[in-house]
Amino acid sequence: MNLQQLVDEFEGMISVIWNFLIGLVPKLIMGLFILLVGYLIARIVQSIVSRFIGYLDRVINRKLKSRLLQVNLSSSRTFIAKTFFWIIIFFFFALFTEIIGLPVITSWLAGLGEYLPNLLAGVVIIFFGMICFSESSSKSLMSMSSMLSIRSISSMSSILMISSSGVSFII
Repeated sequence: MNLQQLVDEFEGMISVIWNFLIGLVPKLIMGLFILLVGYLIARIVQSIVSRFIGYLDRVINRKLKSRLLQVNLSSSRTFIAKTFFWIIIFFFFALFTEIIGLPVITSWLAGLGEYLPNLLAGVVIIFFGMICFSESSSKSLMSMSSMLSIRSISSMSSILMISSSGVSFII
């Protein structure tokens, strides 16, 4: 090979790379715009879900006030709102990879996305489990109130609070 052939091949490679980058820039800009829109939508949905669970918490506590029960959904409120946020981000990231032309990552994310209905079902089960556990722990506290003094009830409520956060149920 002579020097002119090497220079021609190098120029050909540079032009191919340049053309690829020129074609990629509009896709990248559009993809980043889609990610920004997805982020904004995810934040809005997160806020709506968080407010809805707060409203649900107030309504449930008003209804259960007559039975002297208390339900606290504040910990599950954040968890469920963040779960919705990340699921929406996931879908918009999959769309981003499709736009910029990464079919391997897009197909991998699509396969991963098939598990999202199971994840949502798990979140709903956890949410209702927290509501039921909170209700049953309040009932057990109220039934024991006749046997125990106020001081021991307050210590038991702290034990039940610890158990609702995942440690163990001690009575």
